[in-house]
Amino acid sequence: QRILGEMDLVCKENCSEELRAKLQWLHALNLYKSKHYDESRQFFNGAYELALRTNDKKLQATIIYYLTWFEIQDNEYDAAIQYLNAGLKLAEEIKLNRLRRDLTSLFIDIYEQTGNYKELAKAQAKYISLKDSIFNEELAASLKNLELNNQRQQSELIIQEKELELQRQRTILLLVA
Repeated sequence: QRILGEMDLVCKENCSEELRAKLQWLHALNLYKSKHYDESRQFFNGAYELALRTNDKKLQATIIYYLTWFEIQDNEYDAAIQYLNAGLKLAEEIKLNRLRRDLTSLFIDIYEQTGNYKELAKAQAKYISLKDSIFNEELAASLKNLELNNQRQQSELIIQEKELELQRQRTILLLVA
């Protein structure tokens, strides 16, 4: 954490805005995980401003998750919903389904806390749909990996059989010669 802070200070004049945005985000994330929320919020805001200037949509969407969390903690639900809508738009645009799921879970938190059960039901249905979609994507990737491993193993067996056959033929040639 200290190292990231020092890197950010050194980097202010010597690094690109893209790199500074990522460094600030990493520093903010470390502070957040260490439960230094006020300080982390400042770094998230700085990283978000840099991500906006550099048009880093993935970083913007990721930071929005944390900025939304802070707004929910402050009971600033309107601001949280504005962040969430912006984050969902970005996450959909760049096809980040896990982030869409995580942002949707924050909608669920807001609607539970505010007693908005109609929107809560919609958010829960969307969350379940996203979770199922992610599961199906992961399942398809796992099946493809299994298929590729099976093909590789079959190829290795064929190669081993051919090498054994060549070795037998060489042995026969040596015995005959």
